Amino acid sequence: MENTNKSLKKYQGNVEITPANSETWEKKLRYTESISGSVYVRENAKASFPSLKSSGSVDVRENAKASFPKLESISGYVDVRENAKASFPKLESISGSVYV
Repeated sequence: MENTNKSLKKYQGNVEITPANSETWEKKLRYTESISGSVYVRENAKASFPSLKSSGSVDVRENAKASFPKLESISGYVDVRENAKASFPKLESISGSVYV
């Protein structure tokens, strides 16, 4: 179901994106500014988080591509490996480890 409620700005829990569910998650999280858990993008999936400003850990692997144009802070780790690509143009702080 698409998140058309622009006031729903926080998502509680983890998000695991694969090619099979990427469209569903992108619609659901279109206006989300905060994710309390981890974001996983895997298995050649492509994902964009246009409104996200804060998140727990971010894990992009297995040839996946992810874009986080407004992400400013990550309260956990960042892991971008296994031929994956991720962009964080506004990232200011990471509380955990960084693996690339």
